[in-house]
Amino acid sequence: MTMLKASALIVALAAAFVLGLALRPYIVHHAVTNESAATVPLRPAPATATAHPAKSATETLAARAAAVTVTPALETREKPLLKTGADMKLASKGFLTGEQFAAVAHAANNTDIPFVLLKDRVLNQHMTLAAAIHASRPALPADIEANRARSEAQSDVLATVRGVL
Repeated sequence: MTMLKASALIVALAAAFVLGLALRPYIVHHAVTNESAATVPLRPAPATATAHPAKSATETLAARAAAVTVTPALETREKPLLKTGADMKLASKGFLTGEQFAAVAHAANNTDIPFVLLKDRVLNQHMTLAAAIHASRPALPADIEANRARSEAQSDVLATVRGVL
């Protein structure tokens, strides 16, 4: 290979790398970047005693999904996100809701942070999911990744409530 071809190849690779870095936020992140959404707790809010108007079927389904504990259907749905051979009963132990378990599993998968590390920080150190991601990988946009994981988790929980695997 001549020196000119080698130089052209190196410049083309460098340009492709820089272009990839510049376009990554537009390709990878689909979550809302609203900072107030990052503070949404993983637990559902307690019900109030006030009268509510009739709920639609979607609202009723979403309310049932928020209260779902970790079910076998949800464990089956989240299994591909964890390491091969992971014990799902052990992985899901300690989580208050199925949505919380699924959010941590998705965050671990999306950010390449070990699931057990995120689980420990969320459950034992009482960190928010965004804080746990930031503590593990400070260079990542933790709020965006946490919102992304939460929305993926909500989708998984709703699918299991509906009976879709």
